[in-house]
Amino acid sequence: MDAVPLSGRCRLFWRAASEDEHEKVLFKFDIRHFDKNILEMSLEELRQHFGYKTSMRIRITILIRNIIWQTYEYIQAGSPPDFYRRRECIRALWYYIKKKTTQHRATQGNHYSVVSDQLLLMVKAGLFAYREEMADLYGCHVITLGGSPSYFSNNTMVAEMHELGVPMDQEFMVFTIVDFDPAGWNAAEEFVKQLQDSGLRKFRSFDTYTRPLPWRDLCIPHNHADPKGARYRLTRRVQAMEDTHEWATLTGGVDGKGSKSYGIESDEFSDDLLRALIDRELTPHLRTSKQLVAKRSAMRGLKEALTEFLLARLLQPPHGASAWQIAASRRPVAATDGRRSYHVVPNVKDRPARS
Repeated sequence: MDAVPLSGRCRLFWRAASEDEHEKVLFKFDIRHFDKNILEMSLEELRQHFGYKTSMRIRITILIRNIIWQTYEYIQAGSPPDFYRRRECIRALWYYIKKKTTQHRATQGNHYSVVSDQLLLMVKAGLFAYREEMADLYGCHVITLGGSPSYFSNNTMVAEMHELGVPMDQEFMVFTIVDFDPAGWNAAEEFVKQLQDSGLRKFRSFDTYTRPLPWRDLCIPHNHADPKGARYRLTRRVQAMEDTHEWATLTGGVDGKGSKSYGIESDEFSDDLLRALIDRELTPHLRTSKQLVAKRSAMRGLKEALTEFLLARLLQPPHGASAWQIAASRRPVAATDGRRSYHVVPNVKDRPARS
């Protein structure tokens, strides 16, 4: 299995599958190989490949699926885009796609949720998967969303938690990395509401601001060395909104005195700073040591890799070998390193056919 790092925190894995299964999934999702970079296609070419037959509109969902897949093809071929070379996070994939969707009126719009949903859909279909390094280190659930949280993504996460046997009636702790501005506050609030609608009921309250909230924001002025230098001015329209007044009253604004003039983008918090903040906030709540969590995650990843490798070998046996040759095994040979025992399975040979 090939592991492709998307950033210091995320890794994208190719899922082993037979060629037939692979082609069926791509056909089902209307994903094709294009020699030309989709981001360099003209509007006419986009309409030719991704347009509706009865109108001049573009099928945005199909377009984004194919850009995601072509991006993966480029990474596999050793010609990754710049955001990959800079080892940026998965969110950078959205900005990479956004450069194209903003070029033409027919493709404009806030499609962040489309990118998030299609990435998740392609993962669930078995085309690839990505693992969060933070999740492996702390044993927590990590989800990346846009300014408008997606019910589809949140519902899927909660459903998978249920399938893993996570008690739905326990108390959950939510930590968010969002912009320190009215939009970021609304995104965090909506995220928790969607989790509640998806079946989670109990959340830990945090005294980050003037009243307790069921989530902890990490990107706040107090956690930045130079909040004044990192701030940006909110537009007059945003400053005049009722949500902004509520946000400034609750959080105190950038200056801590209720100012409605400024906000701080989460991008102003460096990777190292975010890691330190996450470690500071999560470590006191861990019931299992980080070392043990990391060990379990590594073993789980190894098990998944071996399972998928064996499935691929069964579905695509080497030339001249039968599935029975690969699946069958003789009595294992025991070995030891003085501390624990191992079982080594020798290469299998044809067994006589049963009558």
